[in-house]
Amino acid sequence: MKKIFLASCLMATTMVFAQWGGPQGGGGVPNTDKTADVNYAGDGKAHHTLDIYIPKEAKESYPVVIHTYGSAWSSNNMKGSADLSTICAAYAKAGYAVVTPNHRSASDAKYPAQLHDIKAVVRFVRGNAAKYKFDTNFVAVSGFSSGGHLSSLTATTCGLKEGKSGSVTVDLVGNLGEFTSYSSCVDGAVLWSPPTDIYTMNPISMGGSGTMEGAGCQFALLRKRRRSSGYHFPRNV
Repeated sequence: MKKIFLASCLMATTMVFAQWGGPQGGGGVPNTDKTADVNYAGDGKAHHTLDIYIPKEAKESYPVVIHTYGSAWSSNNMKGSADLSTICAAYAKAGYAVVTPNHRSASDAKYPAQLHDIKAVVRFVRGNAAKYKFDTNFVAVSGFSSGGHLSSLTATTCGLKEGKSGSVTVDLVGNLGEFTSYSSCVDGAVLWSPPTDIYTMNPISMGGSGTMEGAGCQFALLRKRRRSSGYHFPRNV
């Protein structure tokens, strides 16, 4: 299994974010060229589109960070609010190409569909390296809240085709998109406020019985959650 750089970011303040992941910056990513609404699955679905931000500073290629929005797994179209003016802007300023994908929500499909989506994005990046000047020697995932959860799963299941929980076997890779021959492994991950300690999670009602987490991921939300700080990838990774 590949060695990866994994960072779970802790918040230095006592601010408490809501279950929806707190305020996520929209706007744009300064000093980048944007390619919008690229379908990474080839199915014409909005929940399978992504945006690409390439730094204006001209280089032969750019290492890549795939940043996934937080939504408690309840939204399939929030890439336009994926911490663009904050986290994504910092990545781009440090010289990274930034990819912000949509993914299926819990109401669209049950887990592991969401994991399959993000892994398809990783393969899309590798399969389109020449077209978008991606440097696939370093492809990382990043995400806020539920996006951090999906990023953590993407990073830690590298090389695993299946997962088991009791008698249940789960496909951890999927066959989404046209680049299935490419690796969905990543070289690093930065997790912002992710729910991670799955087996100690307790159900929290969201306007009724059950949770979107339970519907989409068969999990529930952490009572105590890790919070994010201003962490950036080292330039020499």
